[in-house]
Amino acid sequence: TLTKEIIQTFISVVRLNLLNRSTLSKSDMVSSQEGDLYSNADETYQRVKTLPHCIQNCRLCVLHLASLDIPADFKQDLQQLMFDLRLECFKVIMDHACLEAIKQAAIAVYRLLADFASVFQILIKDCSSAPSNSIEPLSSSTTMTNSSEHLSKTTCLVIVFNNFVYTRRFILPRLKKIFLNYGFRGMDRVYEEIETIYKRVDEQLLETVQTEYLRPFLHRLEARMYSGRFDWATHMRVTAVKDYVKHIILDLARVHAEIYSISSQLVFLVLSRILSTLVDELVKLYSNINQFSKAGSMQACLDIIALQECLGRCMENETSNKLKTLITQIPEAAENIKSKALTDMLNIFLKQMQPYSIAFRDVLQQ
Repeated sequence: TLTKEIIQTFISVVRLNLLNRSTLSKSDMVSSQEGDLYSNADETYQRVKTLPHCIQNCRLCVLHLASLDIPADFKQDLQQLMFDLRLECFKVIMDHACLEAIKQAAIAVYRLLADFASVFQILIKDCSSAPSNSIEPLSSSTTMTNSSEHLSKTTCLVIVFNNFVYTRRFILPRLKKIFLNYGFRGMDRVYEEIETIYKRVDEQLLETVQTEYLRPFLHRLEARMYSGRFDWATHMRVTAVKDYVKHIILDLARVHAEIYSISSQLVFLVLSRILSTLVDELVKLYSNINQFSKAGSMQACLDIIALQECLGRCMENETSNKLKTLITQIPEAAENIKSKALTDMLNIFLKQMQPYSIAFRDVLQQ
């Protein structure tokens, strides 16, 4: 009996204080709906600040009460209370949004596009062809416009890409679950269509980010490999890993830092795509080499193994296997790999690059 009185009192107090407008009849609510939006603007602004927090606290109380050994009809009353609270909160938030839109109407004109996905496709195309200031509002709030001016185009793209990935992985499944819990039908088909659209846009964003980061790599790779008139056929002495490998590692460390500052979950996804294209380009360059000297063969083995050791955690299995296959195609590769000289030079290189390669050790493979 005491539990029943406590629950009934709790429900009455909450309804009286948080759902005061729900006491109106349906006809009164319909007739006064438009007038309330304008006449009670101050009340709406006040309630939108406090109501969500109050409902959150009420939800915790309801969860504790529902966990008790109480009759089923009490639990149903508590569930109905939470439903009414959420509905009231949603209505207040929508009223607040309408008031904000009305205030902004005097300043700007908005036009809703029929195909919203095309907006992002056009945005990606613009970003890949020329710098675009239109992406900055997407990567930061309007109050931080000045602070976002220093962001590069690639960084803005990564921010947008991260927002898309987060929405597809967490927000969409959560929305689907909420709608299903309230009995909305056909959500599976709607969710599949939305998922398809997001996957397509995600892939386009990832390709654009990959292209932006790859451009300096591909433009300089061959020139750095053959700097100083280097020739694989006439190379006489191996002293260390060539500079083009060091540049790849240093440039990827910079890319890692930029992406990690936005989201650690995207590091492997982006770096693995970059390395896949880089390894394909290396395979092409090595396939064009007609002749290796003995030192040239050891140099090639040393460079490839150094790349594998430093960046192996950022590579997909297919990319790593391509490097292993590339080594086997180099003359006298088996003998060079077992040589003590190559092992010593490799260890020296790994020790030198440790401050930079240590960042790649914590890359989370997905």
